[in-house]
Order: sequence, then C-alpha cells, then structure tokens
Amino acid sequence: MKNMSKWLVVLSCAALVSESSADGTSRSPNVVLVLADDLGYGDLSCYGATKIKTPNIDRIAKEGMRFTDAYAPGAICSPSRYAIMTGRYDWRTGEKCGVINWDAPYHIEPGRPTLGTMFQKSGYRTGYFGKWHLGFGMRHTVDWDKPLMPGPLEAGFDSFYGLPANHENVPEIYVEGHEVVDRIPGEKVRLEGTHPNWETRGVSPLRDKFECGPRVADKAVEFIESAPVGKPFFLYYSSVEPHIPITPSKPFQGSSECGPYGDFVQQLDHHVGRILAALEEKGVMDNTIILFTSDNGGLYVGEGGTLPHAEAARKGHSINGELRGRKHVIYEGGVRVPMIASWTGNIPAGTESAQVVSGVDMIATLGEIIGYRFDHREYVEDSFSIAPVLLGTQPADTPVRPPVVSTSCIGTFMIRDGDTKVIEERELIPQLMQHVRKQYEWWGAENSKQVYNLSKDISEEQNIFVERKDVYDRLTTYLNRLRRDGSSKGFDPADYPK
Repeated sequence: MKNMSKWLVVLSCAALVSESSADGTSRSPNVVLVLADDLGYGDLSCYGATKIKTPNIDRIAKEGMRFTDAYAPGAICSPSRYAIMTGRYDWRTGEKCGVINWDAPYHIEPGRPTLGTMFQKSGYRTGYFGKWHLGFGMRHTVDWDKPLMPGPLEAGFDSFYGLPANHENVPEIYVEGHEVVDRIPGEKVRLEGTHPNWETRGVSPLRDKFECGPRVADKAVEFIESAPVGKPFFLYYSSVEPHIPITPSKPFQGSSECGPYGDFVQQLDHHVGRILAALEEKGVMDNTIILFTSDNGGLYVGEGGTLPHAEAARKGHSINGELRGRKHVIYEGGVRVPMIASWTGNIPAGTESAQVVSGVDMIATLGEIIGYRFDHREYVEDSFSIAPVLLGTQPADTPVRPPVVSTSCIGTFMIRDGDTKVIEERELIPQLMQHVRKQYEWWGAENSKQVYNLSKDISEEQNIFVERKDVYDRLTTYLNRLRRDGSSKGFDPADYPK
C-alpha cells in the first residue's frame, strides 16, 4: 500500500505536466527558485518577525505552504549551494569544511546532473541571476581575463548574469555568460596589490555594493518578461541580500524598524515582489511553482559590536528567532532555514508542514513534478522528493525522507531523525588549517557528543546525551554508513534498532 501511494503521486505529477491548454501550448509548470543569502529563520514576517515587513514573501506562504523544519545542507554558503544544485551533499566532495574561495575553480564535477541540466533536458529555458559562488574554470585560481568556463552555462543555464561570489568579494565585477562585463578595451582584467587591499583593474565601472542587488533582480525580471510563449522556464534567482556588507540601496534606507539589516531584508522582499508582478503581467502565475529558501542561517552576533546585525538585535529583532547559534555553526540557528512553496491549485494554500526536509531535496522534488526520469548516469545521491508533502498527499506523521544531515563550517555533522537531533563528536579534519582552528576555536563546544529533543527543546539548551546514548550510537552508526556508501539511497534507517 505504501508503494502504491508513492506511484499514485508520481502518476498525478506526470498528469499535471502532460496537460495542454486549449491552443495546444505546453502546460508544463514554470519554476522560480529564490535562494536568499544568510537569511535567518526569524527574518520574515511569516516566521515571526515584527520589526521587518516582508509582504511579498509572506504572500507566497499565504498562497502555498510554509515549512517549519527545513534545513540547509550546510551552515555556510558553498556547501548548501552545491547540494541544492546537484542533490548531493558537499561533504562528499574534496571540500570538507569552510567555503570555496571567491577565485576557486568550477566546483561541480563534469557530467554531474544539476537543476539546470535537468530542466534543459526537459525542454525548459533556463536562467541563473545573482550570486554564484560555485567557481569558474579548471585552473587552480581563476584567470578573469579569459572566458570563464566551465561555469553556470555548463551547469545547464542558457543565460547567467551575476557575481562570482559574495558582493563583498573581489574582483568587483559582474559576469555575463562566460565574460566579465564592462571591460576596458585593451586592458587585462586583474587584481593588483595584496589582501586585503586588492584593487580590481581592467573594468569600469566597478561593481557597486549598493546597486548590485537591484541590478541582478532587474535581470531576473527581464528573463521572465522575455519568456517565449508556450516554452516553460526555470528561473534561479540567487539574491545578494542579506549577506554582509549590509548595503541597502537608497529607496530602502530607513524603511524598517531595526536599522540597515532590516532595510536590506525588506529590499530582498521588494525584489521578490517584482518577480511575482512579472509573473502576473506575463499571465503565467497560476502555472508557476515558486520556491523560496535560504542557503544557511543568519549571521546573529548578539547586541554588542558595530555590525548592523547587532543594531537589529538591540532594536528588538531576532535574526534566527528562538533558535540557538548562527551561520557557520551546527546548532539550529546555523542550519534551520525558512522554506516556502506555492503553486496555484496544486500546493494547498495557507498550509504549514512540520516535515523534516532539506534544500538538497530540490532536484528530486522538481524532477518528480515535471516528470523527469534520472538515468543510470544521473545519480542524485542524497536528494529525496518531497512532492507528496507539497501536493498534500503525504500523511503528516509519516516522514517523507530519511534523516536529514547538515554540516558546520568546521566540518561537524548533525543528523535529524524525527524530533531527535544528534551532533557528532569528530576529530577536526586535516583541511582545517591551524590559523582557521584558532579563528573558530570559540565554536569548539559544537564538536562534542550531543543529543536534543527539538519538540521539547527547540533552543537546544538541554543536552540529553547521557540519557539517550543509545540514540546517539544509532544515528552516528547510520551517519557512518551514509559516508561509507557514498549515498543516502538504498537502505532504511528504520533497520537500526531504536
């Protein structure tokens, strides 16, 4: 009966994508994925924020489903972005901790399926706009003066316009397709000087931190506006907000009740509103799946210090809500994120799900909805379809996927099974250089044996390892098998005695 239910969901999804309108044009749903950068669990009105107003993102929740227990695959940028793009945990690559450099080579293995290639093979027009941070080229460091390939186009996107990495990083450029934008004729694109005083040469004007958010949002809107009639599209909008530096453009400065940080989040919400308006103007809103999430938790720094995050805290805003920790760390504030989805007439409006899900599930979920079948060469090792949850066919008390795994900036693992979360104690990995260890040693408490019951202790105040050592042993044994087998598929954690 369980397998029969699964196949009924698959058939219902296939029926949805095979519909045709009266004029014979395809009814395959368009897909818009919005990935915020460092947005915390408490940053949106629909997740409890009172000092920040996010009516456009709230609208997606009102017209669709809001997840309360969604996880980023990592507590920092690149690990989550790799996993969202490929359906594979980043710790299976050579990048075991931290984040890839702004000048790193292309981080996706040749031939590996991605969200972009999946949609391209399904006849979709694909576009990626905003922060990339998955590397360019095959050299050890990027040569900005040469075509930047492989890159987003090789990951399955027909068009790309955006930033190589964070909007704080050098070089201060935009990239379109394979090329640096606004090059000075006859000059090489290069960096001069030494860290942290590098200067970008060969480009004019340089990227402006205050206008890059609106600029990439413009490109995302133009992608929708130029969509050909009858051809479905996949838009991946990767915002720069609200990653540091906190640089809201002039129209948003002073717009929130908690300083520049809140202003920056409200700027993100405005960009989302522009995308929604473009979908409506194009007449495709009702046939578009909209997914919104964040790459990791927010950069909460407490009420002390000078960062805008601290000012927001002093003014009563809680970036990660009642969750413990922040971006970089393995506690809930670092890895639990907002996740919202809407699709008119298919995802029940105004609903909430407490299913434990992950950003790594994007590719399997969307693949099932559009009827894509991964062949034997296209293995998405850690991605599970949550389409039954989105479509309202999954019983609330039946997990839609095996336990979720996430990692911290220093390579600590956590695993969530039902209400139980285990943080594994491991020896710090060799890649964590000595100077990095010193920088992060104040996070050392995360790398110890910990067990939490999140249904009773969402703030992770009571480590119940001593009482539930059996749970710790069971889930770390399961975690070891995940690492050993190279995949989350093919076995059931229920096989391990509880």
